[in-house]
Amino acid sequence: MLFLSIWLFLGIFVDTSKGTITCYSCDGEPASACEKKFVTCPSGHMCFMESISSSRNETLFVAGCRTKKLCSWMTSPIGRRSIVHQCAECCDPTSSPNCNGRLCNFSGFCRVCYGVHQDASSCPLTQCADDEMCFTGNRHVGGGAFRRVYGCESSRMCLALAKAVAGLPGQPVGKRNVHGDTGLHTCDACCLTYDCNSRPCEQVVKDMPFMVNSTSVNMYTG
Repeated sequence: MLFLSIWLFLGIFVDTSKGTITCYSCDGEPASACEKKFVTCPSGHMCFMESISSSRNETLFVAGCRTKKLCSWMTSPIGRRSIVHQCAECCDPTSSPNCNGRLCNFSGFCRVCYGVHQDASSCPLTQCADDEMCFTGNRHVGGGAFRRVYGCESSRMCLALAKAVAGLPGQPVGKRNVHGDTGLHTCDACCLTYDCNSRPCEQVVKDMPFMVNSTSVNMYTG
């Protein structure tokens, strides 16, 4: 009940009024559920992102639009002490739409390691560059064995890959070689939320078509 009360209290500050800017929108949900949700906000507002812990120690997110005054209070030492959370940050969406996707580890941190692996457990979380996304893939390495690869990939290449998955025309994707991976490619996929490439490639691929029309993807690809 305490956790429920906390994020309901946070949620009353989410402004979903119609306007001219867009931000990621969440209401106490995991990153995987928030990556497809957006809210259009009034001019003069800022995007915000907060990460909070559930009773099962899961990291959940509350996000949307807030006034500049509330953002100033939220990020002050007094404001931070008055709400229990892991992180609370705001950004100016006029410089980059859906900018709160880069706050509070919502995205940008991916599993990155050299070569091929059984799973993501041995690959550390590493922050990719601003113009990169998380990448994962399956490789058939011979003898009936399959391995996985994890790393960062150019946002432009990821968008081309997403168009290919969606069946849309675009530049040929070609075979990706991330940090020294080898073997026959049986799956390649990109994603843009926190630790998203630790999931099986087959699951990541299913979420890729939404990236084609995502403002947050386009802001990385120009």
